[in-house]
Amino acid sequence: QGGILLCNAPVTALSPVSDCWHIRAGEHEIKASVIVNAAGAWADQVAELAGAKSVGLQAKRRTAIHVKTPQDLLTKHLPVVDFLHVDGYIKPEGERLLLSPGDTTPMQPHDVQPDDLEVAQLVDWIESETQLSISRVEHQWAGLRTFVPDEAPVVGFDKKLAGFFWLAGQGGFGIMMSAPLAQAAESLINKQCLPETLLEAGISEADLSPRRLQ
Repeated sequence: QGGILLCNAPVTALSPVSDCWHIRAGEHEIKASVIVNAAGAWADQVAELAGAKSVGLQAKRRTAIHVKTPQDLLTKHLPVVDFLHVDGYIKPEGERLLLSPGDTTPMQPHDVQPDDLEVAQLVDWIESETQLSISRVEHQWAGLRTFVPDEAPVVGFDKKLAGFFWLAGQGGFGIMMSAPLAQAAESLINKQCLPETLLEAGISEADLSPRRLQ
């Protein structure tokens, strides 16, 4: 009550008791009046623990690589390059180039790793579509972007479970949307309404609510 517990153990149980949630995480027993389900690709699994209905989250892999910039190319003058009719893109990052095929391969939530074949295909595609010659991939990685069917974020209290708040489904725009989504979550939890700035922008609570998907 009134304190903060830092715990990196996985949540194994969520139980509503009267007007309070009982959470088990590792050896810890925690009580809270509101749970914010911000578990990313695992948000539906956390909801299942709590007894909430799924909102249809689907995790999708996105692959990216870093390569060294050619000596005659200054990244500070280079815009982000998108390709017509495909999802691939080139983005300057410091003195390197970030390349991605823009893949959205459906995956089960897990510690996703880049697929070597897709990395090789990306290098081959970039070399065939541009004048870049890639002798070495300096870094490669993959991450999960999570979507619901309408691809809009899921922000709001559960349809049936009191005190269970969804903050999920940010797709590939989590960083860009982080500030307004944080403001929306704070206002919905504490004031039961969206901030005026979002309402003035034409966004309604129904646009974000998990109720539209449950």
